[in-house]
Amino acid sequence: MREMNISTFSLVARDLKTGLIAVAGGTNWFNYGRWVPHIKAGFGALATQAETNMYYAQEGIQALQEGSLAEQVIDLMLKKDPDTKGVYQLLVIDNYGNTDCYTGENCHNYAGSICEENLAVAGNTLVDEQTLKAVINSYKTSKLSFPHKIIKALQEGRKAGGDLRGMKSASLKIAKGEGSGKYWNDIIYDLRVDEHTDPLKELERIYYVAEAYQLIDRAESELLVEDKIKYYQKALELDKNNGEILFWLARCYQSLNNFPKVEEIRSQLHSLSGHWDEYWKRLDN
Repeated sequence: MREMNISTFSLVARDLKTGLIAVAGGTNWFNYGRWVPHIKAGFGALATQAETNMYYAQEGIQALQEGSLAEQVIDLMLKKDPDTKGVYQLLVIDNYGNTDCYTGENCHNYAGSICEENLAVAGNTLVDEQTLKAVINSYKTSKLSFPHKIIKALQEGRKAGGDLRGMKSASLKIAKGEGSGKYWNDIIYDLRVDEHTDPLKELERIYYVAEAYQLIDRAESELLVEDKIKYYQKALELDKNNGEILFWLARCYQSLNNFPKVEEIRSQLHSLSGHWDEYWKRLDN
């Protein structure tokens, strides 16, 4: 299958401070994150939508890897696989922050794009152009972190109209500006909501969870128990009922012989699931 009818709106961006590259968006179609956004650390990202052309995804990323800039990628894709029916939409950002978009003349209205340096948004089957303007304005005026302001920008686009039919899936992908060849390290975020009544709100919740797990990783890398506790507590602020965080936080307090705190946290764990008690026993045996 090369084509799917995924009317949507998507954003691509490059963070000036870190060089990180992002592609994100949402749609009323199931499984946006599988089909529309594509990214390669050290080279760039793209979104293929409307009549989603998976050839554009594969060959577009390859063109970026071979040194093509955003505009060149789109020209090359249209030469290799012309949009004879005028139904494709392709949004590209390269690793230098150049952006470009192609919108077929027969994409469902409203269809269009706004392309700037280091930032671009494109959509089709939208209520109107205000969706695109809201995304751009929110992103450019936000003081939040790079991933969080992308999510907030998409939410503002939805509030301004968004997909005419509504929305059920969304995704955020962020990669390093310099690739190491180890994709498991080069992809910073790969978050997806495949089916939800408010996928952008759910995407934000998952983002907080992802941030919490980064703090868990930091806690596990610390040598001092007091430092571990500090990062576990920060993680817990982002994901309050996460059993893993609570469990290992309690184990930290046990190593400090702070038994009242241990019992307090274990009581909270037990309310989540009695299986945490069994896990505790197994580690002590």
